[in-house]
Amino acid sequence: MPDGVRRMRDELNKNQLLGFIEDHHVIYIRHRMDTTPKVYLKLIQDGVVAVHYGERLKEDVDSANLKNHEKPENYEGNAGNVLNRFRRHCKNGVIVFADYSDPPDENIQKAANIGIIPEGESYKAERYIGHPDYPSGFVYKQVELRNYKTLSYADCAPFLAIHPRGGTLSQWKAEKPVKFIYKRELGLPIDPKSINLEVLFPAQQEVLCSEYLRTKAPDKIKLKHFLLPVGRGMKTVDIDGVNERIHLFAQVSFSQTEEEVKRKTQDLRDLVKGYSGSKELVQVYFGPISVKGLVQCIDQNILFVSLEEVFEVMKDTGILEDMLAITLD
Repeated sequence: MPDGVRRMRDELNKNQLLGFIEDHHVIYIRHRMDTTPKVYLKLIQDGVVAVHYGERLKEDVDSANLKNHEKPENYEGNAGNVLNRFRRHCKNGVIVFADYSDPPDENIQKAANIGIIPEGESYKAERYIGHPDYPSGFVYKQVELRNYKTLSYADCAPFLAIHPRGGTLSQWKAEKPVKFIYKRELGLPIDPKSINLEVLFPAQQEVLCSEYLRTKAPDKIKLKHFLLPVGRGMKTVDIDGVNERIHLFAQVSFSQTEEEVKRKTQDLRDLVKGYSGSKELVQVYFGPISVKGLVQCIDQNILFVSLEEVFEVMKDTGILEDMLAITLD
């Protein structure tokens, strides 16, 4: 499939789809399973999401009967739990980001689909032939996406860098960025007022704040170098950088939960203990303006910068347009 090719099969009209996106959750499905090149390409091109777990049927279950593969209670271990979740999502309806980034042949271009499973759907067992390890065929539990778009690997690379971790099927907690991108890819109308911090993934908020510190911050805290990768280097801070006079640690969080804000602020506060560097240590907390009072109540020495301010200040740099792939007025 050539780079950039996108496919779409409309089932819901524009207004129905906008309502569906607003009212439903987002899940991530990783397609890392035994397959053949032909079947793998069919999944992508036909907008099919699937789970395998064929080898985990209980010993007393007749595997020749496809209906037995559809019952979660017929599986050993965690497979039954995954299928129960899959069944529930099909019943309730859900937005799906389907990751096909592990093809069985290196010549197959990696891709992803983003689409919906409407309410009241159910997965079906389908047997495929052609894999040398499965003489009698391998069985997927699968369902077709509606209103889906196929994204090239280049288009979906940002998703794959920050997708939920753990398991075959996970709920994507940062829903608003996924919903925003889905609407953008389908060409659905986007309210300009909805383009705010919440349409950025947490990792993008961290990058935005790091660029603010590098380009737009007041001189005292404007950084010359980053000492560790943003968001990935240390457990308790997201940004570690320096200029000629200061060594800066920053925490970036959009959380407004009191317990989490307290914990993150305390983590930042604890960094002062035992610091022996030659430069002045500066601690910065980037958060929504609503938590400023709580952060400063815990420690007035921590500099608070609102994420809303950063978002506004960085609009004229072009970074937000690049992150969101849209033109901002």
